[in-house]
Amino acid sequence: MASSIASEGWPEISATMSLNVIIGLSLVALFEIKRKKRSVYGRRLDRVRHRTPLPPPQYPFGWLIPLFKITQKKTLELVGLDAYMLLRFEKLCLKICVFSSLWGM
Repeated sequence: MASSIASEGWPEISATMSLNVIIGLSLVALFEIKRKKRSVYGRRLDRVRHRTPLPPPQYPFGWLIPLFKITQKKTLELVGLDAYMLLRFEKLCLKICVFSSLWGM
């Protein structure tokens, strides 16, 4: 007995992918626009100047270059052990999700 919700194949996949790309690009554009506005989170300038990261460049996607250039040791020095462990855990979760999504296809 055939299912009434049978998939047609590539048209649904392409429609889903195009919708996800549009939503993703919209969110990235919104982030870039809002990133340049004043943030409620300020850099620590008064007590721990040696633990203050440099501000990111103001051109679009300028935050990506410092993101990939920073070492794990420097991250540990800047944010402390608890935030470092949280970042490591999120990196592990990202790897698991990428592996699972590729395996599920």
